[in-house]
Amino acid sequence: MARYHSVHVDGVVAPDAAWYYPHPFPFARRVKGRVAFWNGVVVEMVPPAPDHR
Repeated sequence: MARYHSVHVDGVVAPDAAWYYPHPFPFARRVKGRVAFWNGVVVEMVPPAPDHR
C-alpha cells in the first residue's frame, strides 16, 4: 500500500505528487526508504549558496 504526499513549492500545490511504500513486499525491498515523484514534479539539484561570512 503506497502513501502519498502533496508537494508545495512557491505557493503551488501538486496533490499526491510524491509517493512511497512504507512496507514494501519482500521482492520490492530495494524501494524502501525511497520517494518517487510524478504529476509534473521535476526534482533538480541546486548548488548551495556561497557562505558570505
